[in-house]
Amino acid sequence: MSGLQTSSITPLARRERSRLKTRLPARITTLTHSCTAVLLDISITGARIELSPYASTPVAFQIGETVLLQWGNFEKLGHLVWEVGTVAGMVFEELVTPREIIATRDMQDELARNGGLQSVEHAVARSWYEGHAR
Repeated sequence: MSGLQTSSITPLARRERSRLKTRLPARITTLTHSCTAVLLDISITGARIELSPYASTPVAFQIGETVLLQWGNFEKLGHLVWEVGTVAGMVFEELVTPREIIATRDMQDELARNGGLQSVEHAVARSWYEGHAR
């Protein structure tokens, strides 16, 4: 025995719903701020998000705060329920539909085929540098 203790709670036991892992560009909007983010995973009831390191105005997460999450052509209103540094979890006010989950998976697959999130970040940086996104 190595002396390391393991938790009796498995990662799956902590959540009621399975999650779709993603690395999709997103936007987080609160009553006072809006910034770019990365959608790390999503379920029908909530999501895990990370503030983008390229956000021009960093936003601090506030537990309980109402947040609008936008990704692709979708958006969901919800509340932040936990945060660790620049990563936070939110619970949605309305369930994500199966159509939205499938479309999100398709977006992730398409992004992966086209070079992943890094290719999007490069395009945004290039656009800013060329004066198109100021």
